[in-house]
Amino acid sequence: MYTEVNLCNTDNLLIVLKFLRAQLPQSIFPWQLLTYVYQNVLTRDDIYTQVFVDNLTEIKCVIILYSAFGLVPHWNLIENYIRNCTIVCDKEYTKDILVEMLSKCIPWKQRVMFCAVEQNYITPVIEEFVAEKKIGSYKIWRYIQFELDKNVFLEKSKILPTTVPEGIEIRPLQPEDALFMIEEGGYTPDDLYSVTQIQFCIKNLCSMGAYRHGKLLCWRLLQYDGSLDMVYTVPEARRLGLSSLLSVRLAAEIFKIQERVFGHTALNNRNSLGLAAKMGFHETGICDWIVFEPKYTCAKGDPQQLDVLKSSI
Repeated sequence: MYTEVNLCNTDNLLIVLKFLRAQLPQSIFPWQLLTYVYQNVLTRDDIYTQVFVDNLTEIKCVIILYSAFGLVPHWNLIENYIRNCTIVCDKEYTKDILVEMLSKCIPWKQRVMFCAVEQNYITPVIEEFVAEKKIGSYKIWRYIQFELDKNVFLEKSKILPTTVPEGIEIRPLQPEDALFMIEEGGYTPDDLYSVTQIQFCIKNLCSMGAYRHGKLLCWRLLQYDGSLDMVYTVPEARRLGLSSLLSVRLAAEIFKIQERVFGHTALNNRNSLGLAAKMGFHETGICDWIVFEPKYTCAKGDPQQLDVLKSSI
């Protein structure tokens, strides 16, 4: 059995958020995402959200389907695009309830990206399900999830470097920076970033950029899912400490609008791990991003189907 939650019913949404809060820190990604929906920072139609639970009166498993912001133009076309999925399940129910919900709630005939799923007991269930059903293939990327305690950050910020290099201006990003960020950062359609998405984050959330003579040199922003993301420094401005300066200032701004500051970084990204440690972040677990490729696809007719992701960038 499963139920699709009516996100227009705030009482039901609060029930789901209560369950997710009880599962923190493992559930921080979907918890913050739905918190934005509850707060109307995001609307259901911004990311085409669907939330499924096994039983609304006593939740044991939550599956959230959504799309990357700015990549899907209409509800009728979500089958033509990759669907993101994040899952939180009580560990003891992964062999029955989770398996049943995977069968009934996941659109296995289209590309699916499972985001920030618990590697120890959710990833193996997905792997086994795909293998047994012989419905496609998958790849796994493993990340460290880390979180910043506000009191620790306040103490750390007293000793972190604050001097801005001469000729550099640090300020929030501007919407017109988005196209440059996509092009200069070398992001590809598979990264699922769009100009629309970046502009939304700049306008509605927190961001920081370092500029010299008006040119953007370094940036970092808060993503629509609530995570710290998209940090980049152009080659000629590296080793100036700009990434560290932006990260500290951005974290301070994020704490003004949300309870928790968190992010993810690849296991082998030593630079990000070092910066996170200096700021006071602590590891809260290892999680996986799993990209599922279906054996058979099912997509609705769309005149823009060719190169559909690129058309949004």
